[in-house]
Order: sequence, then structure tokens, then C-alpha cells
Amino acid sequence: MRKFRFLTTPHPDRFVTLDRNLTASQVKGKGLDLVRKAAAAGNPDALLFAARHDGA
Repeated sequence: MRKFRFLTTPHPDRFVTLDRNLTASQVKGKGLDLVRKAAAAGNPDALLFAARHDGA
């Protein structure tokens, strides 16, 4: 399992654990889904990411 830091502001709960068997496109999809959920919840970092990446 790999852990990746989620978004830009340091916070202990912003780590995502990924299965090594996932393909690159599955990892990207999982990450974008997390960003969308965070943006919908009003997270300023996620909103900024979405704005910079054409709505993610």
C-alpha cells in the first residue's frame, strides 16, 4: 500500500492509501473523486485545484 498526501494544506487526515494493484487510470480516478467530494464540501484547496484543472 502506498500513501499519498491529499491536497496542499498540511493536515494529518489528508492521506490516501492506495492498493498497489490499481492501474494508473484507476489511481487518477480515485484521486479526482476525492477532490470532487472535498470541493463539494467547500474545501478551499480542492476548489482551487478544481479551478486550476478545468473542474477536475
